Amino acid sequence: MKFFFSKFRFSNGLFFVLFFSGLFLVQCSPAARHRVLSFFFDGVPPLKQSPALARKNNAGQSALSLNTANAGSLSTAQPVMYYHPQTGENRCDACHNVSQSYHLLAPPDSLCLICHDDKTDAKYVHPPVEEGECLDCHNPHGTKNKYLLLKTGQALCFQCHDESEIKNTEHRVIGKEACTVCHNPHNSDNQYFLR
Repeated sequence: MKFFFSKFRFSNGLFFVLFFSGLFLVQCSPAARHRVLSFFFDGVPPLKQSPALARKNNAGQSALSLNTANAGSLSTAQPVMYYHPQTGENRCDACHNVSQSYHLLAPPDSLCLICHDDKTDAKYVHPPVEEGECLDCHNPHGTKNKYLLLKTGQALCFQCHDESEIKNTEHRVIGKEACTVCHNPHNSDNQYFLR
């Protein structure tokens, strides 16, 4: 055994680092191992997912996903997360310069419009969209809300629009209905972004 280690000398304990790293990776759950490998290496294949158990809410969207890697315990229940396709595929280079500290490829006010240029193709464009302030409403890295929204329903719109001013107009009859039922949040050929 002594001959084996003397023949393959590792400087500065590299052997032990590799050995204990290997032990660490073997002990992790598949999800944790995938996160570690994805952090250090590009091109790690997506984690194979076993069929997720999902409960549907009234809107029909998946409201709860159970991690079946540790099946048998409700403590493994995790909310569904929505990701931008490039984020979900570990394609950081779609928006970030991976060789320069992950800086954005373009200024934030124009980056989203490189792919989503249709959001400005209308007679009326919502000012945050026109100014490239997409991150006022969306998180491209992932959220618990569909369409990568930071908030849902009226709460999203009332970040900027005064609720009392809106509800004291013809909108008083809408109740808790989402603004997007009648209004397109990005653009429209109709005044007030009506659909």
